[in-house]
Formats: sequence, structure tokens, C-alpha cells
Amino acid sequence: MQHDLPPSALPHLAQRYQSLVWSCLDAELTKTAVFHAERYYSLDKHGHDSRHLYAIALLREGQTYSALSLVNQPSANICSGCSEIKAKCCTALGRHRQAREALEASMHDPNYVPSASTSRRVANPFPEEAALRCRSGTMALKGNLPEKASASFRQALNLNPQLWEAFEGLCSLGLIPDIDIILPPRPLPIKRAPPDETTGKVVHPIADPGFFTPDAGSSGNLFRTWKPDLQPQPFRMGPPPGPRDSIATNESIYPDHSFHQAHRATRSQPTNTTQPPIQRPLSSADEAGPNPKRQRSTARQPEAVKKTVLNHKLSVDDPLKKFTTSSRTPGLGKSNAQPLLPNTATRRSSRLHPPSKPTARGRRRPSTTNARSKSAESEAEEDVFTAGSEVGYPPSPPSNAAQSPRSEVSPSPSNWTAAQEQAAQEEYDAELADYYVYSLTRKFACATRALALYDCQGCLRELEQLPAVHQSSPWVLAMVGRAHYEKQDFASAERAFKAVRILEPHRLWDMEVYSTLLWHLQRNVELSFLAQELLNINPRSSQAWIAVGNLFSLQKERSQALTCFRRAAEMDPTCAYAYTLSGHESIDEDLEKAINFFQCALRADRRHYNAW
Repeated sequence: MQHDLPPSALPHLAQRYQSLVWSCLDAELTKTAVFHAERYYSLDKHGHDSRHLYAIALLREGQTYSALSLVNQPSANICSGCSEIKAKCCTALGRHRQAREALEASMHDPNYVPSASTSRRVANPFPEEAALRCRSGTMALKGNLPEKASASFRQALNLNPQLWEAFEGLCSLGLIPDIDIILPPRPLPIKRAPPDETTGKVVHPIADPGFFTPDAGSSGNLFRTWKPDLQPQPFRMGPPPGPRDSIATNESIYPDHSFHQAHRATRSQPTNTTQPPIQRPLSSADEAGPNPKRQRSTARQPEAVKKTVLNHKLSVDDPLKKFTTSSRTPGLGKSNAQPLLPNTATRRSSRLHPPSKPTARGRRRPSTTNARSKSAESEAEEDVFTAGSEVGYPPSPPSNAAQSPRSEVSPSPSNWTAAQEQAAQEEYDAELADYYVYSLTRKFACATRALALYDCQGCLRELEQLPAVHQSSPWVLAMVGRAHYEKQDFASAERAFKAVRILEPHRLWDMEVYSTLLWHLQRNVELSFLAQELLNINPRSSQAWIAVGNLFSLQKERSQALTCFRRAAEMDPTCAYAYTLSGHESIDEDLEKAINFFQCALRADRRHYNAW
């Protein structure tokens, strides 16, 4: 879990805790509100908002003295909000004069600014379903209906896993929930990146994405299905009238396509058609078979030929010829000194003895991507090789890549504005705050589960993984003291409880365990002082009367001790520890009476092992 948050996420974290605490207070889940408010106060002990919220939660829970100690600070450290909460605490304690003085101080404060805990807010008129189920489970637990309490607590946690009272209720019932089911681990949030960030990716200069998926009948030829524009190309000569015995004619044994398509046909594209072939005399070229394919020669051409071809190219106003091959029409080039006549000896001898220059059938078309890097000299060479071709290739399809210089890495101009960056940062900070609250609750749940299973060492390990600001909080130190007490490590438990008393001197929770610890250590003076302070804090609390009973038991006054323990049971009928201590005090004198006390303790808490 991330221990330190960036400064930009702290406002979101404060807002998250404020919303969580106020929702619990509106639903009357005061103990859950105190738990989350203490987490918020541990993160910001010098902030007034966290102090106000923690004090209000303690006041609602009935810890009036603890709430008063938070806001009853010197005048230099308090604000108008602190004075207003102090007035509420004094009113609850019956100190009406002090309450009036606090209200007067709040009204005469020139720097009065309503804080987040005292300003207006939107309150839910009716609690959500999770809160209602949690309260229903608490009532079922106090009414000794463990099955219904368990069902209500589980339903509440499924709706809202942040309800601490529901989790503690399941632990007290002995139905220890699995943390990975109730609070499954979450991954650390990741900041949203710009959507068009493609820096470092190689971009292939492909004009059309359809070229990646050629037709099944193309047999690997990517340009087979492409058809040129039906416009007459410069110097494109039509077929001569009448039948011709030439491979350049359209009236040959091949279908009505160019010859470069026919000689590349495969099984998926047979060359024969349903039309009957035209009969003509067999020539010597047919007996010898097709001309063998030759690779393009790398020999350089004479300069005169290059200049002639370049001059010829400059006279042609065709933009497609800059990056593609020439139109390759018959009648151009060196081999056109004599006119082409059908059935002439010259043509047959030329087909039997092909020229040294490779024809269009004997060379591969240059790649479109390499055409951009060719110089004028290499273009001239290509035109020399293609000028003498007898077959006219259609021009290659235009490509966007041919209109821009090749780039291995896309520059990807970013459209990520400052407003979008700020929105992404705020979204990331909000997710980080939610992750912090969720992960922190999960850590506390793991430690509480281990303590409920009496895995004291495991509980201590889980608590050590908490952030340092939370390890020094009263809630955590009280858990440490209880874990050491269950391990019979009384010295370590005493140090932990002393630290709790220093941080929160008016705390009532867990003080019954501390008083029993002092009884085991035979600390008569410390136990007497603790009992007197607890009675002054709240004389109607079970913790105070248990401390007084332990003091009388340490002084061997059993009758007085039994009276105090009975008083504690009257204050809280669900306090199983008061019945157990009563049974221990009466076991030597009246065994049947002691058994009845132990049975009452088990009815209040069947997991209370001291009564067994």
C-alpha cells in the first residue's frame, strides 16, 4: 500500500474522508464515523477540519470528554468552529456557563469563516440500504439473534465494505469473514495518458489499409484487383487493326487482360475462359515456351541513353510517373526502330533470341516505398529498362506515402491540452485517494480479523505494516495492548495502554482490559487512579464500574467487587466480561451462583473463552 500521497491528492483525500464520516453520522453509525474520523485526524493533526470532524464523531458516540479535549485548546490554537463544538460539549456535560462563553467567543471572532465541518452541506433524509442493514444487525446482536445479525451484517458489507461496525459485528459473532471476499485487493491506479501518444512506433507508409488483406484469388499480387482510371495515357497506342501474332495484342489466347496478369495466374485464377480460343499457326516461340524471367541488370547505361530518356520524361506531363514506372507502351525505346508487323521474321527471331535487356516479364516491379529514395539517375535507369518492353503495364495506384518523405518514427503531434492534462491529474488524484482509504481499511480489517481469531502475532504483523502516522493513533495502540495482553506479555501491554492514555486521557473503550491488566500486575495505585478517572468521565459506563470492581477485588473486598460488577452488567447487559468477573469472585463461596454468572456471560457472548 502506498504510504505517502502526493500533495495534489491530499485535498481529494480530505474530501473523501469528510463525505464518508458525514454519511455515517447521518445514518447514526457513530462508531464507524469515529473510526474513519480518527484516520483523517491522524493524517492532519494540525488541521481544523479534521479536528472538528473527529470531535463531532466522538460527541455523537458519547465520548464527550474526549471530544472536549480536542477543541478545548489555548485561544491561539482554536477557531470559531472549535468554540462552537466546545459549546456543544459543555451543554452535553451540563456546563452551561462555559457553553455560553464559548458561543460568545465564536460570535465575536473577527476571522469567523465556516469550516467544512460546520458549514452547510447536503444531508441524506433517509439512510442508504447498507446503513439500515448494519443497524438492523446491531439490534439483532443485542437481542441475542446471532443468525439474523450475521445475515444483516453480511448484506451491509456487500453493499458498502467501509461500514466498520458490520465487520466488527461479524468478528464478535465468531463468523470471521474472509478479507479477500469482503475487501478484495485493488491494483494501484494509473494516470490516464494522452490518447494519441505514439512516439517511438514505426509507421509503414501504406496508402490503403486494404492492401494488408489481398483477395484469395490474387495469388500474392497486391495490385491485381486494382484497376487504373479509364483515361487515355500519353503515348498509349491502341491495338492495330486486324489479327496480330504478337504477345502485346489483346486478341491472343489469353482473356481480356494485360499479359502481366495472365502469366501470374494461379489455380485460383485459371487463364482459360469459356470462349473458344482463336486458332493461329504455331510459331517457333510457342515451341520453345515462354521467355525465361531475368533479373534486373545492375549495369549502368550509357549517358546518351539516359539523357534521351530524361528529355523524353520531361516532355510528358504525368504526375504519376514521378514515383511509379512509365506507361511501358509499345513503340518506344531502342527496339522500335522498325515497325511491328505481324508474322515477320524479325519478330520471330527476336522472340527466339530475346535481347539482353530484361523485359517487363523478366523483372520485378520496384517497391513503392523505395521509389521515394530514388535519385533522378536511378529513375533514368528504370526508364531505360522499361522503354523497350513490349507489354504496357497500367500505372501503379497512387499512394500517400509517395507524397511525403519516409519517416521511420512518427512525429505524432500531440493534441493534449493543458485542460485535459489537468483533468487527467485530478482524476488520478481522486482515484489515488479512494485507493488509499480502501487499502487502509483493508489493513485494519486484516489486523482485526487476526485478533478475533486470537492470532496475536499475526495481528501485530498486520499493524506494523500500517503507515507511521496511524501506528501512533489510539485505536492502533489499543489493539497492540490487547494483542500483548492475550499473549500474556503484560509488560508490553502496559506500555501500549499507557501510550493510549497519554494520547487520549478520556478514552473509555478497552479500559476494562487495562484495569484487568493492572490487577494481574498488582498495581494498586495505578488501578485506583484509573478507576477514579473513569468514574469522573462517565459514571454510567460499564468500563468504569469494572475498573472499580477490579480495585476492590485486588484489595480482597469481594462483596464490594460483586456489587460493582453487577452495576456494570446493569449499565450494559451485553457486557459479557462483567458476568465473567462476577463468576470468578463468587466461585469460592457459591459454586452454583458462579455457574449462573458464567452462563449469563456465554449468553451475552458465546466466544468469551474466560467463561468456559
